[in-house]
Amino acid sequence: MAFTQKYENKSDELKPANPDFNIVAAAYFDIAELGNALEPLEWQKNLELYKRVLSFDPNFYFADVVFYNIGYLSSTIEKNRIEQGLIAYEEKNIFSLTKPENLRYSEAAYGEAINAYKAIVDNYPRSQYYSEALFRLGYLYFEIGTDAARPVQYYETARSYYDRLISRPADPYLYKALYQRGWTWLNSNSEEA
Repeated sequence: MAFTQKYENKSDELKPANPDFNIVAAAYFDIAELGNALEPLEWQKNLELYKRVLSFDPNFYFADVVFYNIGYLSSTIEKNRIEQGLIAYEEKNIFSLTKPENLRYSEAAYGEAINAYKAIVDNYPRSQYYSEALFRLGYLYFEIGTDAARPVQYYETARSYYDRLISRPADPYLYKALYQRGWTWLNSNSEEA
């Protein structure tokens, strides 16, 4: 972190040369990208680096890439936390038919990821991650629905994201969205499946 601290201290000196370029945000972005490539399983560390990019420059020129990585890493961390927690819980509670609320897929658990993917969908329609963000939003809401007391609303939300992909005939996620949309209908006990 000494490397980035050096840039944080110098950033004000460098701004007059190019006021739109934030060298500190760029340094954190490069470090985050490098961390993701060299230490791909260091999810929390890499997530914090990507979040630092936006803390220094909310309008960073690769903000869509940053949001995508925040969404991906955050959802991966939460899914892993829930799955590991369930394994530990089930080992101790073999005969339990319920599970604790903190070990359920929920909007609270996936909030950071949902917000990151929505930022791409709402603000970066030409991003290379636009279609994948729509798909991942659909998938997160589908997964939340599988664990919800009232799942239909989540399946409907998931379907709305899949429908947006399906309405684009040349979209690379078209067939994945069709497949997943079928599961939302099936899980909703609908004949439209």
